[in-house]
Amino acid sequence: MTSPDYATASPRPKLFVIAAIGGVLLAVLALVVFVLLPGDADSTTTTPTATPAASTPPAPGSPAPSAAPTGQSPVPTAAPAGVAWQLVGQVAVPVSSTDGPSRSDADHASGFAHTPVGALIAAAQISTRAGYSAGAKSWEAALQNQFVASADRDRLLSLLRDAKAQGQQPASAGSLSQVSGFRYISYTAEVATIGLVRRSPSGAHAITTLTLRWDGGDWKVVAPPAGHWPAVTTPLTDMTGVVAWGAS
Repeated sequence: MTSPDYATASPRPKLFVIAAIGGVLLAVLALVVFVLLPGDADSTTTTPTATPAASTPPAPGSPAPSAAPTGQSPVPTAAPAGVAWQLVGQVAVPVSSTDGPSRSDADHASGFAHTPVGALIAAAQISTRAGYSAGAKSWEAALQNQFVASADRDRLLSLLRDAKAQGQQPASAGSLSQVSGFRYISYTAEVATIGLVRRSPSGAHAITTLTLRWDGGDWKVVAPPAGHWPAVTTPLTDMTGVVAWGAS
């Protein structure tokens, strides 16, 4: 096991292997899809250049981004301005003086603005910090404090704890995928749904659909079904409707 990463080049075979393994190892390997791209062993610390994109239509068959309710900021259709990128372990995450996080250190980030951009930054920050390769202090804190409490959250936490107890190693240096874009799906003051795109070293992309809820004065991530990131992650070959976004 490496870490919750996305997978790349040959996504289908990898998913077939994951489906065949079973038990705790199955669940742990399934986590790899979240921070690696379908098909790669892992992804890289080298992030793609994020070229701000103009508003683009969603991909065929995908839901169009819903406008924010009256009085709220509209969902971003271009790379948000004023965002800097900092490393959390191997992975670059976004930070903004206006949209958060307002509190962060090596193992924790919180205090995201109650805005569409705040939810987008929270999605990238929290999902990265919940990855196995971020380290136990990081994923324990992220899952316990920045995920919505649920059986799915508890299952994901259990899978990571089991992996640690079995001595599973984190991803090797330079092997994790990086944030490369997003597709905003919907936004209300209570719930944001965002497709977060990551790119592997080989250049393949995968999109993970993340749901966030405004809970206790901050954005929190909803864990994937049964704690399995592959349930909400798919390879992405058509970048139509994806806004390029990532570290330069």
